[in-house]
Amino acid sequence: MTAINPGAALGAYKAASQIGAGMGGGVVDQVAENTSGAKFGEMLKTATQNTIDSQKSSEKVSADAVLGKADLTDVVNSVNNAEMTLTLFLAVRDKMMDAYNQISRTQI
Repeated sequence: MTAINPGAALGAYKAASQIGAGMGGGVVDQVAENTSGAKFGEMLKTATQNTIDSQKSSEKVSADAVLGKADLTDVVNSVNNAEMTLTLFLAVRDKMMDAYNQISRTQI
């Protein structure tokens, strides 16, 4: 089994998030900027908060569209950004749970 370098993993996620950079950036970009040298728990807290903020922003733009204050394009972009952010966050969560399960099954 090969060792995973956390810096390389973060770089890979950052590169993947730049694919959708035209949609307002991604969670990984914001986490990478805010957590240089930070602890892993703080990075997860920041990613979680960014995901929540993205969802709230999407809800606000949708509500503004109902009131006639936002364009349909803004709504679609906002909802798409929130969906991508949530999908990335859930993928990272699933990978962490898989890693935890593998570690817990390791015999000492």
